[in-house]
Amino acid sequence: MTMKEDGSNKLINIRPLCVAALCLIAGILCGYFTYVYGWWVNAIFVAVFLVAIIFVRFYKFKENRRALVLLLVALLIFTIGYLRTSISVINAKNAPSISGEVTLVGVIDDMSTSEGVQKITLNSCSVNGDKLNGKVVFYINTVSGLSDADLGYRILLNCNINKNDGKYNNAASFLGGIYYTAKSVTNISIINSEPNLLQFLFKEVRSFLRNNLSKEAFPYALALLLGDTSHMPSVSYANFQMAGIAHVFAVSGLHMGVFISIFSFLSKRIKANAVAKCIFILLPAFLYCGLCGFNSSTLRAFVMAAITLLATNTGFKRDGLSSVAVAAVGILLVKPMELFGVGFRLSFMAVIAIFTLAPVFNRGSRGVKFVGEPLSVSLSAQLGTMPILADMSGYTSIIAVFANLIFVPLMVFIYILTFVCTIFGLIESAIFQNASVSMFLPEVLINFASKTIGIVNFHAFTIPTHFHALRIVWYIGLAALSDTVNLTLKNKSVIVGLCLALCVIFGMIL
Repeated sequence: MTMKEDGSNKLINIRPLCVAALCLIAGILCGYFTYVYGWWVNAIFVAVFLVAIIFVRFYKFKENRRALVLLLVALLIFTIGYLRTSISVINAKNAPSISGEVTLVGVIDDMSTSEGVQKITLNSCSVNGDKLNGKVVFYINTVSGLSDADLGYRILLNCNINKNDGKYNNAASFLGGIYYTAKSVTNISIINSEPNLLQFLFKEVRSFLRNNLSKEAFPYALALLLGDTSHMPSVSYANFQMAGIAHVFAVSGLHMGVFISIFSFLSKRIKANAVAKCIFILLPAFLYCGLCGFNSSTLRAFVMAAITLLATNTGFKRDGLSSVAVAAVGILLVKPMELFGVGFRLSFMAVIAIFTLAPVFNRGSRGVKFVGEPLSVSLSAQLGTMPILADMSGYTSIIAVFANLIFVPLMVFIYILTFVCTIFGLIESAIFQNASVSMFLPEVLINFASKTIGIVNFHAFTIPTHFHALRIVWYIGLAALSDTVNLTLKNKSVIVGLCLALCVIFGMIL
């Protein structure tokens, strides 16, 4: 293949931090596949590294020693990822099996509602008075559900507990700490309420929104501000998904950027120095991450925003892909099983696609920069997340790019207004015990947006789509299209066209 005519002698523009993140991911995958498929997976990875070390050691070129050191560093990072997953494997295997009906006590760690069913996750559990290693999940009909319970409540119930087998589809959650499923749940009772600070603040904000907004506007406001979509009508949320704009309810870079911009504006008004400015902005941002449950998309956005802010105030050069890599490494070192979470993959693939593809699309839209830049960002994010979303839902929206251009600016404006009015409303309610005036305008706009989007039947603009194993082909095509790979335009066109044809023939038609 011919390189680009820019003097570059590299096929791929490699960033060290991105390589480190890939090595960590490879280690996690090795540990995961070892647990699922058997120890023979280890033999393959060990063989690959041995061949690489032998090749570098005996292949004669000037930077032999440097290459060997880099390879050993990569092996070390890989090993760290493998060990982090292995610890989860050991904990999962050591979780005891329990039989018969038991009395279970636990603290509600997570609650979500979907299609009339509540999913409740308990931690700090004990069975018949004995401490239980691992979390317990159970499902219950919302009609007979825990209407009076909430996050941080300690509850007691009778049930049968099955230890999850941890294989295949359940392996990620199993290795992530959810070792048991409770069935035949009866006699649920609340013992006490012991929420932590973040759970307490979350419930206060939720209660404020519920008390000062209409029943129709409250679910949208809660989803926009804190990413909690469990109160949204399933039909409405599905319409947002089919339009390709449901990401406005996943607190991520869009929300974090607005949040940090507001506090940056305030920091300029108080004329804070560089250190005080970073603290003034990042502490509330970290608290906001906690209110949103420290999910992957929020943490990724926070880390990247923190890197950008620190770089701006210290004079260091900023690099988007490197900051993405730092965010990925930080999250995966703490919670390696996040790698298999849909939120993690959607968030990171969207932002990686924006950094790598948007510059390419922007070059073709210099004459219409006002429209070209947002169109490039929207198109890049859609291409980056398309395989994941298609395999989740079974369809692809053909107007998602344009729906984002039309509705996302409106939703961003509503988010900013709702956020600011909620802050003032909390202060107003503390003084006057009423915040209906502050929340009047957000309610009007939320109802307008929800009704406007609800008028359109976005299902008519979807096509059945499945990628499965063809995801790798799709992403190879996107990588070839980007500036990360140095190829001539002709070679890029051939690779991209071939990958697209394979995906269409084998993934979208068959």
